[in-house]
Amino acid sequence: MARLLSRVVAVAFVSVLGAGAEVHAQSYEWTGIYGGVTLGGSVYHLSSTTSASCPPGGYFCTPASPLNASSIASTVSLPSSGSAFIGSGEVGYNWQYGDLIFGPEADAGYFNLHGTRQFSTKYLAAVPGGTKSYLAGEEFSTDWLITARGRVGYTVIPAVIVYVTAGLAATDFTVQNSFSDASGANESASVTSHIGWTAGAGTEVALTRNWSLKAEYLFLDLGSLSVTGTVTNPAGLSNGLTTASAVQAHILRAGFNYRF
Repeated sequence: MARLLSRVVAVAFVSVLGAGAEVHAQSYEWTGIYGGVTLGGSVYHLSSTTSASCPPGGYFCTPASPLNASSIASTVSLPSSGSAFIGSGEVGYNWQYGDLIFGPEADAGYFNLHGTRQFSTKYLAAVPGGTKSYLAGEEFSTDWLITARGRVGYTVIPAVIVYVTAGLAATDFTVQNSFSDASGANESASVTSHIGWTAGAGTEVALTRNWSLKAEYLFLDLGSLSVTGTVTNPAGLSNGLTTASAVQAHILRAGFNYRF
């Protein structure tokens, strides 16, 4: 998926540069409002750590032998690369001063990240009921993405600009934990984050006086989420269980803009 996206964007870059050399080679005015659509893909990576405390009398502890913290902790990454489709509509405004282009841009659309992980391992110390192993799981998902960014660019030739961009990103990044063992202890908890950040670079070329083609790369960091639930067994003993998760993604996309 990553190689295919790279090739698509590379072709788009070559195409826009070639087209821009022929259209409005002498002059072009970028100032004004514009809107358009982009399509592309993303590769992502999630890292997470699951851990539990051992309060006196907690489920994971016995009075004589507290459970070592490492016995209920596991650092597990989802597959090192996963892919997702992204499609969005955008709107922005350019101011032009000589060869310098700058202004705000915002986009909103579909962003489909979904992943799960599970791990099963043994307790390193006895727990009430003599249970020796447990199963912990995690699921994460997003369905949409909104970014609000600033762009600063430079006209390579009048009809072609290259730019850098950075700003805020908002999404419904949700993480849900689950836990169970043979004695009937269980837990489920979830939390949702909405704000992250993004930065990247791209190029845009005028195809006609009103239409332009763009290709763009964005790095997306959705931040870290901490999900804490309570593991409880049938006897009423309980313990806190926390998973800290972080997601980062690389987005490649291309699209068309119409300048009003």
